[in-house]
Formats: sequence, structure tokens, C-alpha cells
Amino acid sequence: MSPAIPAEIGLSIVKDLITAAANYQMCKEQERTKRLQIEAQLEACLTAINKNHAQYDKIFAANHEYAMKAYAAAENLLNSPAVTTNANFLHQVLNFLQNAHKTASGDLVSLANAISSVPLPKIG
Repeated sequence: MSPAIPAEIGLSIVKDLITAAANYQMCKEQERTKRLQIEAQLEACLTAINKNHAQYDKIFAANHEYAMKAYAAAENLLNSPAVTTNANFLHQVLNFLQNAHKTASGDLVSLANAISSVPLPKIG
């Protein structure tokens, strides 16, 4: 037969088990709360990314349409012998192309700068 455990030791063991179980439950609750916090932060990031994505799409579409019209007009002019044989006309068409490119690029740089000034929320 096994010797009897004194009541004081048994009580100490039961008390330690109850404390360990309470600490475990507290840690589980802290983990659940932290997971919910991180989930909310990820949702906020996703919302910001989707909002920026829509802005990018809108500006890319506008710039693409503008650039394609400008390049098509310039190509039509460059195919004309009246332009290619006249240095002044050719200079004007090439300046037009340069300005169209500068405008489109400037809009994209402005967009990138505006969005980068609003960083995504920190997670953790």
C-alpha cells in the first residue's frame, strides 16, 4: 500500500493545480483578445490597400487613356511628310510628346507621394 499524503501537502497540490488552471484560462483569454486585435488591424490594412488600389486604378486608367490619345496623335503627325520634312513642325511634335509624358509621369509621382504619406496601420 502507498503511504497516505499529509493533508497540508495535498492541499498545497490542489491549490497549485487551481492556480495553474486559472493562469491557463487567463492566458487563453489574452491570446483570444490579441488575435481579435490583430484581426481588426489586418482588416484595417486590407481596407486601406483596397482604397489605394481603387485610386491607382482610376489614375492609371486616366493616364493610360491620355497617353494613348497623345501618342496616337503624335504618331499620325510623324507619319505625315509635311511634319517630317519641316524641322519646326517636327520640333513641336516632339515637344508635345515630351510634355505629355511629363504630365502623365508627374501625376503618378504625385499619387505615390500622397499615398506613401498615409502608411498602413502597424500590426502587432
